[in-house]
Amino acid sequence: MGKIYGFGNALMDIEIRISDEELQEIDIPKNTMKHISHDELSEYLEKYDKKINSINPGGSIANTIFAAADNGAKTFFSFAIGDDEYGELFTKSFRDMESISFKKTEYRTGVCLIFVTPDGNRTMAANLGANTQLNSDCLDFEHMQQC
Repeated sequence: MGKIYGFGNALMDIEIRISDEELQEIDIPKNTMKHISHDELSEYLEKYDKKINSINPGGSIANTIFAAADNGAKTFFSFAIGDDEYGELFTKSFRDMESISFKKTEYRTGVCLIFVTPDGNRTMAANLGANTQLNSDCLDFEHMQQC
């Protein structure tokens, strides 16, 4: 199995089970994704706190790195997070891999709210947070050359 270097968004995926009527109140078209402000994120988290189904690390690169590592690949992942609870949860999920580098920023860790309706459709609202600070300073060239 080969080596894989990932560089991308670190998001905490928060799955929230809601009705179609509640989704209409949010005013995000079903099966789409919208970028939201931190204030909107806070509002949704407060409003749907009791409907949270799961909280897991996410982001397409992170998901790919997890899958590759589970299948025996040597992996390395560089990302940006906030100095907050979600940043801690995100990095804990990678601790067993021993192959991460990250930049802590003054921004909060990125979050993607995944609104799931009874028919199983997913509508997303994402606040990129610390990911907006992801840049070449976050790269680990030593590990990149090993891949």
